[in-house]
Amino acid sequence: MTEEQLRDPKVAELRKQPGALKLKEVNLDGCILLCDVSTSRPRPIVPLLWTKTIFEAIHNLSHPGHKPTTRAISARYVWPGLKREVKNMSNGMVERFHRSLKAALKARLLGPGSMDELPIVLLGIRSTWKEDLDAAPALLRYGTNLRIPGDFFPSNSAERISPGSTFVRDLQENFRKLSPLSPVHHGTTKKYLPRDLMSAEQVYVRHDAHRGPLVRPYDGPFKVLYRSDKHFDILRNNKSTRVSIDRLKPAYSADPKFPPPAVHPHDQAP
Repeated sequence: MTEEQLRDPKVAELRKQPGALKLKEVNLDGCILLCDVSTSRPRPIVPLLWTKTIFEAIHNLSHPGHKPTTRAISARYVWPGLKREVKNMSNGMVERFHRSLKAALKARLLGPGSMDELPIVLLGIRSTWKEDLDAAPALLRYGTNLRIPGDFFPSNSAERISPGSTFVRDLQENFRKLSPLSPVHHGTTKKYLPRDLMSAEQVYVRHDAHRGPLVRPYDGPFKVLYRSDKHFDILRNNKSTRVSIDRLKPAYSADPKFPPPAVHPHDQAP
């Protein structure tokens, strides 16, 4: 801070025109700092590069408004333009939190009795992981992550104590509604497969691309080279091609044991 006081132009201007301040170089913990000694305790002059450090050291303790932060800083330091700069910093930090809170309230607080959901909304904000901090607010405050009560409190506990307060009873009821739902497993139903597909020697392949009005829906038939539960290898264009079983249907051919019916000409009269 001593070096920054020598380089800061605002501090140099205060040296020339101190106004009501009584400036004096004071030895504080082995450092010679330019301080105001008009009060009972020396107040160091804050250079520009130290403003954010001092603001965070005082404001981040309890995150008060700009007025308490201004009083706490002015009692310990001399900060040129303190009220204007601290108000902007405080409002910026509050607005970032206010946007997240307002979005959560809009998504959650619907219908009558919506304010009963406010503790749950605040719990969600405290448990949300912050990428810039690499932690959740609850982890910074309590040293551990919060666990949502609905994850480990049974809903049918016989030892539950009935609260006397209506607010506590309604709050517990809202927390019981946060119990995790049973997972839904998709894709467990079996698809339809032709009965003779696994034994067919030749198959048709469905044409999944865009087709014109006179294009056949299936190509083939093609000879089956290899078959499995998920795909077939077929001989297509003189090379082996792997096709999903969902696109196939068996190709039926005439049985040589039963010759096709012959068409006999009508007997003509002699």
